[in-house]
Amino acid sequence: MLELAPTKEILKDYRIDRDWVKHETRFIALMTQRRIPETLLQNEFEIFRSCLLCSEVTSEKCHRRLVAERLAAQ
Repeated sequence: MLELAPTKEILKDYRIDRDWVKHETRFIALMTQRRIPETLLQNEFEIFRSCLLCSEVTSEKCHRRLVAERLAAQ
């Protein structure tokens, strides 16, 4: 689901400056703009197993943690 991923611009900027706080702030704002999780089809998450993928080794500095926390809060 591409709507759960950062934009190419946000990702590119993070790869250049490695500023996690800036990246996290921008990605959270993007999820708010995209109305995540309200716009997601809830039944897809209830019926099918879901897996959040990312190229980061750990979830400490990874968008999947931010998505998971946001989904869990709902």
